[in-house]
Amino acid sequence: MICTNCFEAEYTTAKTELAVTISGQKHVLRDLDCETCPACGDITFTHAQSLEIDKKRIALEFGVKPMLSPLQLKTLRHVLNMKLDEICGLLHIGRNTYGRWERGEVDITPSMNLLVHNLIEKVPDARVKVLGEKIPLRTPLNGFPDVMIHAAEPVVKKHPRYPAAKSGDAEAAQDLVHDTINEEQVETLRQFVAGRTPILVSVHAYESEGVNAIPEAFADTLAIRLGLETDSGVVQTNVVTHTGADGYGRLARQPLFDGDIVAGAEYVLVDDFVGQGGTLANLRGFIESMGGRVLAAVTLTGKPHSAKLALGKTQLEELRQKHGKEFEKWWQERFGYTFDCLTQSEARYLTRSPDAETIRNRIAAAE
Repeated sequence: MICTNCFEAEYTTAKTELAVTISGQKHVLRDLDCETCPACGDITFTHAQSLEIDKKRIALEFGVKPMLSPLQLKTLRHVLNMKLDEICGLLHIGRNTYGRWERGEVDITPSMNLLVHNLIEKVPDARVKVLGEKIPLRTPLNGFPDVMIHAAEPVVKKHPRYPAAKSGDAEAAQDLVHDTINEEQVETLRQFVAGRTPILVSVHAYESEGVNAIPEAFADTLAIRLGLETDSGVVQTNVVTHTGADGYGRLARQPLFDGDIVAGAEYVLVDDFVGQGGTLANLRGFIESMGGRVLAAVTLTGKPHSAKLALGKTQLEELRQKHGKEFEKWWQERFGYTFDCLTQSEARYLTRSPDAETIRNRIAAAE
């Protein structure tokens, strides 16, 4: 067959390898038959060769996906609120098959295990309850007050103690906060919480150089000034490397939180910086999912336009109109929440992206 790239030579059969991503992990399929052009080096696959690649990829997926236990299968059916005959119809299997899997009478087959995993990945609640996966917990930010930002970004980030404070030096963090805290904003927060005793909860984030010491130092200083308590038990459980990241990187690598929350208690979020506002939105979602109530958020610095977390109706409609329902469905399956839970800055960033495919590709590359 003549090369369709240079039209100068016939393709010849050779060997190659191909990188594939399965469950977020990169793998390499080796020793694959292909057709290559000796003149220009172009590589293509025949129909038969493509089928063999698909077989190897599927076989790899079977091995990557853990076999679901009877309890997990039963939990999935309850999450979906389905009867046995309904889930059997959904999966196009015999009426008694799923029940036998649930009872442990027979093991689920590798091919059906992969199919059920694919179903689970499309249902955020199932990912959490069946697989124990951690996903961001968000609710719409309707009516949430603007973030109280204390200092301009250059004032904080060009401070001589900033690098050490960002890397975990508690003393440097105290010096930084002392020099950049804004007394007018302290008074604004005092008036906002007047008559209440919210708990100040700071973001304990892992940076590339260590645990960021600025939020805790900032919270401690505010607590002394306002006579409030702090909570240092809520921690970020993953490393997201947001410092210096672009918008796609921040959206792809979202922070997750864990810790004890006092049900019924009121909280104020404290962080060193607000960019797109995703960290604050996720921390708020975690606290409120555990029964707490978040009143406000305060940061040492940030971009002025990022102070508004609550998503406006016009911005939401513009986002949905540009990228469509299918992309929002993909977003919910990937992150566990719909567009109405985005911050104003996140929604604006996505709206300005050329198209849905670009967003998917950039997020995949940033993961």
